[in-house]
Amino acid sequence: MAQTNRQIHLVSRPTQGPELSNFGMVETPLPAPADGEVLLQTLYLSLDPYMRARMYEGANYAANTPLNAPMVGTTISKVIESRNDDYAVGDHVQTHSGWQEFSVSDGKDLTKIAESIEPKTLALGALGLPGHTAYGALLRVGRPKKGETLLVSAASGAVGSVATQIGRIMGLNVVGIVGGEDKCRYIID
Repeated sequence: MAQTNRQIHLVSRPTQGPELSNFGMVETPLPAPADGEVLLQTLYLSLDPYMRARMYEGANYAANTPLNAPMVGTTISKVIESRNDDYAVGDHVQTHSGWQEFSVSDGKDLTKIAESIEPKTLALGALGLPGHTAYGALLRVGRPKKGETLLVSAASGAVGSVATQIGRIMGLNVVGIVGGEDKCRYIID
């Protein structure tokens, strides 16, 4: 097993769009779990639109990512060492450990991913933040009725593609806006 933990840190705030120079790779000692904790190995990282807003300084709907710390983000991780009775080696979990290869958790911030869910990346997409956003926006806020028309901007995006599918299942007339022919074919097919 690796003896170091590679992390991608936000080292400066973007002035326009994020650039490679805003990030740096840092190696830290491999963390060790204490009693009640688990050691996680990151398998997949999210790359979501909200992360861009958190890179900037100033008022935001969520806390800004601190400089010289791992970039925030949701991950799919695997338990590789456990000192917590609720988690076994080999369990897959969703957590918010950010952009790093390994992390330690006390289990309170973990969501187990059922063995039956394949691929595990669904927990970052349709069963993760984008799926929850689409579901909540439609069913809790919009509350459309069968036969109504649903207009979805960015219909080929992570949230939009789930919203269009939910709309079709609900019997809505779904109209999607996309950014070109390739995206149009993707969303229709």
